[in-house]
Amino acid sequence: MAEDPAAASLATRARARQLVMAGDMAAAVALLQGSYPRVLKGGPSSEEVQFYLSCQQYIELVRQRRVDEAVQFAQAVLAALLHGAPQWEGTLRDVVALIAYEAPEASPLAHLLSTAQRERVADVVNAAVLGAAAAAAAAAGGAEGGGGAGGAAAMQTEASAAAAAAVAAEQQQQQPAKSSLERLLAQLVAVQGALHEESGGRGEPFDLRKHLGPPPGSSGSGGGGGSPGRELRR
Repeated sequence: MAEDPAAASLATRARARQLVMAGDMAAAVALLQGSYPRVLKGGPSSEEVQFYLSCQQYIELVRQRRVDEAVQFAQAVLAALLHGAPQWEGTLRDVVALIAYEAPEASPLAHLLSTAQRERVADVVNAAVLGAAAAAAAAAGGAEGGGGAGGAAAMQTEASAAAAAAVAAEQQQQQPAKSSLERLLAQLVAVQGALHEESGGRGEPFDLRKHLGPPPGSSGSGGGGGSPGRELRR
């Protein structure tokens, strides 16, 4: 008899949460790849999961003062993940800016080093695994004439609740960012300057105007309506 998808999901979710809360993103990714690969690639929320796990991996590198590795990781992974996903730009600005502080745990971005931040990432992973398990249960139920539909529906409801909780937490986190855009832009300039220095001054210096210019037809700096069309490029 095949293993109950709900039971398998519970074990994976518990272990994934444990690894994320311990700051071991590499092990969490390996677990997901072995158990629910669609959570990381090809699933409905795989881009979101990849983004948050990658951001947390960068945060853990900064926490451990592994500056060179953090810079390389940001350039190789974080910048690539942002393409086509401007809704995460505010989060990425905060995350990348951690490296600009000598003591990030005493900076305005110290909340990114908190237990609550790890919990937020764990919630995103949990919701994605629930969704993948619900899809697997529904597929199995269809193949067997609908016998697993009830369990799949219950798991889908739980997945929706977990996803809603993760979204609510993210919106709460983003609220201060929207009311302090000038501070975030200053941090962006600072970290780009630091990265330019790390590279020995190679390449073109960062020009904020090239990256955060107003969309066509807008009035530039006015509004307060957010910046969903902006892209962060390195």
